[in-house]
Amino acid sequence: MGKNKTILLVIFLIFLSAQFFSQTANSKMSDQEELEVILKKCAEYCERLENSSLYFVCEEAITEEIFPIDLSFPNPEINRYIYEYQLVRHGAPKFPDEFNAIYGKIWIRKKNFNILKIEWEQESMENFEAIEKIADRLEAKPKITFVSEYAFEKNKIRFPSMYSVDENFILAEGIEYNRSRITVIYDSYKFFTVDTKVKY
Repeated sequence: MGKNKTILLVIFLIFLSAQFFSQTANSKMSDQEELEVILKKCAEYCERLENSSLYFVCEEAITEEIFPIDLSFPNPEINRYIYEYQLVRHGAPKFPDEFNAIYGKIWIRKKNFNILKIEWEQESMENFEAIEKIADRLEAKPKITFVSEYAFEKNKIRFPSMYSVDENFILAEGIEYNRSRITVIYDSYKFFTVDTKVKY
C-alpha cells in the first residue's frame, strides 16, 4: 500500500494455496466447483471493501537496505524512516478507464475468505520495465519478491500489516545479487468515523 495510493480493488490472477481451503473442502466437490466457491466468496469480500468508507491513520515504519555491487562487501547501507500514514476514502474509488491490475498468488482465510497475504508476480509491477533495464545493464535476470500481509482486522476488513520488496538479480555466473530490500511495517492503527453531509 504505497504512500500515493488508496486501497485498490485488485483483479487477481489467482494461484491458490491449498493449505487454506482444500484441506477442509468437501471431498465430493470438483476442482472447478471449489474454485467457483472461492472466487465467489473472494468477490463478495472485495465488494465489501470497495463499498466501505475508510478514514484511518497508522504508523508506517520503513527500512531500506541497499547492497553494493561488489559482492565481497556484503554489508548494506541501511536507512530507516517513520511516517504517519493517513487514508480517507468515501465509498468506492474511481479507477481510470485503463486500469492495469497487479496480480499474484494469494493466501485466503478458510473460515471467511479474507485475504491474508499476497505474493505479487514481478511482471505485473508498475515499474517492471525500469527493473528490466537495470537487469540489462547488469547482464542479469530480475528476480523480484513483492509480498503484502494483512494481519490487522477491523469490522471484517483486513488492513496491511507489512509489505516487503526484495530486488534480486541472477547474474551471468549464476550468482544471485541482492540489490536492495525494502520492508514496511504498519502499526498503531486509529480509526475515525466518516461523516457525509448533503448540501442543498
